[in-house]
Amino acid sequence: MIRHATLGDRAALIELTDAFIVEVGYDDATDTAAFVVDRCLRAAHRLDPADGLGGMLVIDNGGVVDGFFGFVIGDHPITGEVVAFELAWFVCKPARRGTQGIRLLLEAQTTATALGAHVLQVSALDDRLGRFLQAHQFRKRESTYTLDLIHEPNDRFDIP
Repeated sequence: MIRHATLGDRAALIELTDAFIVEVGYDDATDTAAFVVDRCLRAAHRLDPADGLGGMLVIDNGGVVDGFFGFVIGDHPITGEVVAFELAWFVCKPARRGTQGIRLLLEAQTTATALGAHVLQVSALDDRLGRFLQAHQFRKRESTYTLDLIHEPNDRFDIP
């Protein structure tokens, strides 16, 4: 079953977020899972869903949370479209074998549309997921790259 996350999901979401952080490659993140989950849950519960500002969905298999999809809704800074921006989308490996991940994505689309979004923007961890998204009518608009800002700028580029 896919449902909205509750505060009672906190421990399970922290465990899943730990797995997400490792799988995605944020191995330098320390104590990040609890921070991310608490921030998402606070946002999800601070906002009245009727305000149309976002949501957090979970896959609930008989009381076991096997995945989540969190998003916020806002205006795209370039196009002005009302967009549901994915915060995180993760399904634990055993639950990926079936259709739960795609059902979670479809419910996110339905929920975001009901909250007023015209576009759903998600990130693809790899080309495989990118191809999957494109096969389901997502279009590739831009790619994301990350630069650690803890170093001096001249450490990154050969600039005199």
